[in-house]
Amino acid sequence: GLYLNKIFFGYRNYGVGAAAEFYYGKTLDQLTLAESAMLASIPKFPSTGNPLNNPERALTRRNYVLQRMAELGWITTAAMTRAQHDPDRAHPHEPMIELDAPFVAELARQEAISALGGEALNNGYRAITTIDSRLQEAANSAVHEQLLHFDQRHGYRGAEARIEVADLSKV
Repeated sequence: GLYLNKIFFGYRNYGVGAAAEFYYGKTLDQLTLAESAMLASIPKFPSTGNPLNNPERALTRRNYVLQRMAELGWITTAAMTRAQHDPDRAHPHEPMIELDAPFVAELARQEAISALGGEALNNGYRAITTIDSRLQEAANSAVHEQLLHFDQRHGYRGAEARIEVADLSKV
């Protein structure tokens, strides 16, 4: 179990749970047999064999995984056949950005690393802040608007100072 939570599944996804959410928009317990087999096939070639970069190769690997599962008695031949005929529906499910505040995200990341170490980035934690998106958007707008007004009132006033560089070829 620990290994599956740390291995690379392509597209900056570490761990099978993150991969399930990214490729299928599902939690592990919601995956079909075909989707589970597809995820199981990715770690061998996470960059060149995932269903987004190389769908044909990924389907071939998925079907091989299903065949091996049937050979080992983990699934029936009928289940294998049904899953092999199931078209793959993988596509990127990027997390929705609820608030454009990269400085808050970075602060949350730093706090998580401080509290949990490197595990914070690899174990599928989700950080939830108390930032009120309405108030943050209002603050962003106010700062932007006031900077524009300041620039209109004061504009560019030229250089404050200048530095002369000696002609080094004569030294």
